[in-house]
Amino acid sequence: VNFDKGQLGDVQDEVMDSWDYFIIFLFSICGAIVMGVVVFLVNRVFLTDNEIFGRRNLRRLYDFPLLWVFQTVQLEDHQSGRILRASWGLFCVAIFAAYAALLTSHATAPQEHPKINNLEDLLEHHDFKIGTSLDISYFITSLRMAKAGTTHARLWQVLCDQNESDPRTFSTDKSYHIRRVLDGKYAFLGNIPERMLPTYVKADFSNVKLVKLHYRTFCVTVPQKTFYKNDIERALQTAIEMGIIQSIMDKWIPDQSNLECSEFEEKTQVHLIHLQVLMYYVATGVCVATLSLIIEYCSQL
Repeated sequence: VNFDKGQLGDVQDEVMDSWDYFIIFLFSICGAIVMGVVVFLVNRVFLTDNEIFGRRNLRRLYDFPLLWVFQTVQLEDHQSGRILRASWGLFCVAIFAAYAALLTSHATAPQEHPKINNLEDLLEHHDFKIGTSLDISYFITSLRMAKAGTTHARLWQVLCDQNESDPRTFSTDKSYHIRRVLDGKYAFLGNIPERMLPTYVKADFSNVKLVKLHYRTFCVTVPQKTFYKNDIERALQTAIEMGIIQSIMDKWIPDQSNLECSEFEEKTQVHLIHLQVLMYYVATGVCVATLSLIIEYCSQL
């Protein structure tokens, strides 16, 4: 099996670039604002007084998820209202965690991509793990029968040495290899079904760029710059460990059975300062996103 430059595939951009992320983020904010205004008008929250932007109505603007369906949810132990408050709180955490993970991954992604054009280059990067599948019998046979000192003989030796510490080096589960590839510092040698790439790249990951070195039905898949779904999972796990999720539960889903009516009303009131904090979060997110785009643009000059 020999490689030459004519057999190399081009880098494929699987998803949108950073500008598209930023535009989608802005559209999401605008959509949330529009939806909130519509819900307000439907619930007639402005009919209580003439000051549309008064303190009372601003509080209700922030409170719209709490009063979305049941205006009297603060006085009644209504399970639907409690679920609605919890869902809104977790949704906000997920959105901020996802965007924070996106910015973190984008900022920490290596700007200099490893130059891997063939097997020789791959073997020079000792930080890369390599995996293949035993069901590719013709390829395994070619490696085992390679002459000593050749690239394929070196590759076979690397695979055998790695198999001693990682028994799944020759695993036939290609989804396992693809997950390892997208986690970084891993190259899979084998035939990847085309239907598997969209499943793992488009559905679970974003901003993934792959280099595929083709030889007939054989290819090496090497990640160049990745944004992982598990970044979001780690961000949410951090939110749980820091008590953010529990804080939302304690604030927005109080135990009504242990509270008097007046205490329950007071505990569920959201003051104007909370609306200001929310706007600070949005403004900070927009500023950080703009800064990340400026840094990326300057780094490409």
